[in-house]
Amino acid sequence: MVAVAAALLWWWPDATPQPAGSLPTGQTPRAVDVTTIAPEQLVDAVLDECQRPLRGKMARLSATVATATLGTVQVFAELPARARVQGEHGGYLLLDDDVLPLTADAEAPPPARLQALRDLRTLVDAAALGPLHRATSCRRDADGTFVLGQPDAGEVTLRLRPGTLLPASLGRAGHDVQLLDYLRTRTTWIVSRASSAGLGECRITFDSNVHDWAPDFFVPPGGRRSGGTTTQGVPLPGERVETRSPTPILVDGKAMTWAVVPDPGDWAARVAAYRPLCDEIVRQGQQRFGFPGLWRDGEHDVLAAPFRPRDGGPAFVAPPGWRLVDVAEGHLLVVYPAAGDLAAKVAEGTRLLQEALARLGLEARGPIVAQPYLHLDEGEPPAAKLADPVVRMLVSVRNR
Repeated sequence: MVAVAAALLWWWPDATPQPAGSLPTGQTPRAVDVTTIAPEQLVDAVLDECQRPLRGKMARLSATVATATLGTVQVFAELPARARVQGEHGGYLLLDDDVLPLTADAEAPPPARLQALRDLRTLVDAAALGPLHRATSCRRDADGTFVLGQPDAGEVTLRLRPGTLLPASLGRAGHDVQLLDYLRTRTTWIVSRASSAGLGECRITFDSNVHDWAPDFFVPPGGRRSGGTTTQGVPLPGERVETRSPTPILVDGKAMTWAVVPDPGDWAARVAAYRPLCDEIVRQGQQRFGFPGLWRDGEHDVLAAPFRPRDGGPAFVAPPGWRLVDVAEGHLLVVYPAAGDLAAKVAEGTRLLQEALARLGLEARGPIVAQPYLHLDEGEPPAAKLADPVVRMLVSVRNR
């Protein structure tokens, strides 16, 4: 049996975000009279509206954030206190109030960058609705805002978009994060654009919300902390966490299953073939596990929907005629080709992965798979998206 693997994606990060007030018909926020909701029920109501399938699963996440101040950065966070940020200005660890370069001999960042990095962590936390997930209490203020108690005994102010349960801003002690745009999926509203006084307007793409961080992932080089405390330093890992790297990287892959059908070859037919797979996966209470997969299987091209069983949920019973490909946990080589349409990125990604396999002396344990970030369960992708889609290329390899 062919063995391939896919990274965990709880949301679908490349749907086109739109201002919530001008979303297409059927994607506008649901009208809700918030005055009829008791304050003690408000937090649950907002989280159910925006992130119901993500409840309790938003503390560990990774995101790509485009900022004017720091450029485009990758953020790996264990909210609210710990984050690892990598971008054009280098890599940094944020540990409570400390900001430390990832390179042991690097100079401390200038004060303006220190504050920008702290602001970035705050913005990501707000965009993930972290203060709602951690809320210990909720009360309604006279101006219609809500004040959320936090585990550290502080308070965060929540403002909702009028007549909806979508947060408009979250702030602490006057440092508000404005939640400007949302990405609408079938089951969630995910923040895609936010702003703060320190960073200005930022685009944010959540890449994953489940990570098994390596034990040393948030350990600073040399174990140093600016507050005078120390831990035993160990080298920071370079291959455990997936980013949208244009060069192949080695990452960890979770066990999962593909539901496989022949690839019809055109997008309208792919939509017609893919939707029944998704519908049956959801009907049986399984957890969808990212974007569609495309690969060459012998003499034929195939299209596949990835999924996993939910913790404590039912096992999947394959309907008659279904073909399933089970995937063991293991290592993956992953690359995100930089430019072109789907065909160009598949060709480039295939070349890069084949070269990386040979260079690193790794043995593939399955085909090279393309995962375009396209929502085939929602309809045929628009031409603009097909002209330059995000494409994740991967190959499963023998564990080293």
